[in-house]
Amino acid sequence: VVVGYPKLLESAATEPTTCPVGTLKGKEVSFTPADIRWLNEQTERLDGAIEAAAGAAQAATGRSVRVADPRARFTGHALCDSPLARQIWVIPLELDSTGHPAVESFMPNERGQEVLLELVRETAPTLNAPPSEP
Repeated sequence: VVVGYPKLLESAATEPTTCPVGTLKGKEVSFTPADIRWLNEQTERLDGAIEAAAGAAQAATGRSVRVADPRARFTGHALCDSPLARQIWVIPLELDSTGHPAVESFMPNERGQEVLLELVRETAPTLNAPPSEP
């Protein structure tokens, strides 16, 4: 099972003026709708590359390779979702002990990782099934 990447920011379709994503050196950091669109496009590109690599690995080895796609599961749980949204599953921008952005920033938090594990467990039983046609 190969895990895809969730969208970490709300859809720019809601067109917020800005999206606060954390603080850096005491100042709030926000993304614009254009930033959000670009980051979500990059997530789509990354997921496309993951899916292509999984397909190539399956073709090359004859082994069953499945992609666990978390994008739908993370809908409503991304940074900048409505204040009325459900629980956020993404770590906001944080600083490490040296004052630089922490590597954990913009990664799934503990609940987000639990959701990814659930998705892997759901996907794993399909490993013995024949690959689905695209």
